[in-house]
Amino acid sequence: MSLAFALAGALACGGDGPADTGGGGSSGIAGANGLTSGGGSAGTGGGAALSDGDRFLLDYASAVCAMYQPCCSAEGLGFDAAGCADWFSRVTAAYLPDQFVPEKGAACLEAVAAAQAEDADRCNTVGVFDQATFRDLCDQAFVAPARDGAPLGGECLLSGDCAATGDDGGRVTCYADTCILQREGAAGDGPCYAGGPVALQQIMYTCDAARDLYCNRSDNVCAPRVAPEERCELSNACNADGMCTGGICRALPGPGETCLNGVPGAGGFCRPGLACDRTTLVCGDALEVGAACGDAAQCASGVCVDDVCVRSDWQRNLNCTG
Repeated sequence: MSLAFALAGALACGGDGPADTGGGGSSGIAGANGLTSGGGSAGTGGGAALSDGDRFLLDYASAVCAMYQPCCSAEGLGFDAAGCADWFSRVTAAYLPDQFVPEKGAACLEAVAAAQAEDADRCNTVGVFDQATFRDLCDQAFVAPARDGAPLGGECLLSGDCAATGDDGGRVTCYADTCILQREGAAGDGPCYAGGPVALQQIMYTCDAARDLYCNRSDNVCAPRVAPEERCELSNACNADGMCTGGICRALPGPGETCLNGVPGAGGFCRPGLACDRTTLVCGDALEVGAACGDAAQCASGVCVDDVCVRSDWQRNLNCTG
């Protein structure tokens, strides 16, 4: 059993929420203390006074909606700034724990404002909505409050069954019916793997590929991802320039080169931004918006949704009019 941690608390707001919203009040801010009682507070000013956490959510939602106003208008979807912000703040709140961390919230808002000032067309130029809106950074503005429950190592069915101090330096969660503390790892942090003869520990670390790390099961610590032509233990061990094949990170081919692991009719693998021709099995220009795709790396936009290259996945995450 591999310990495959996903950083939960997604700010995405389509039909599917995160598999485990635990780590705090499952009702989120919306059900707990503010956005429900605040009424139409995104523009009406009515209802009870907003908490600091609710105000942050509305400020963040307003900034995100402003970022996507050009795309809403270009798609003919209309735009209602207050309605968009109210809707997005409420849905975002539903997937976050309850305790607001002001300094983290300020860092989120500063990052969004700086990015928008630098690139007014960010809704088009950054195809992945979560990246464009700094989801991982802004998710850190809320943590689980202190609660009673089973200690680390104790039995649980849900994350809410586990005790938390409110300042755990990570996320207390229920994994394999056991309460553990999940922390974001740096190189050398461990353990990061549990399964087979390797026992689950009370404190475990995630190894984020976005930080160019993977979980080295041999040493059971986070390690830098492997460069081409070096040995790889796992399929996710290679960096963005390679792919683990036969225990070696093989360099992904460039333009005009034969696709890696190519199969006629199915294609193969090329460097990010290139596409494998399914007939010739040669790497060439990336696919344009509207072309059929099997992987985001094949698309010039870097986004493949429902097997079609799209400019951005934002319409799955945002309601322009609320």
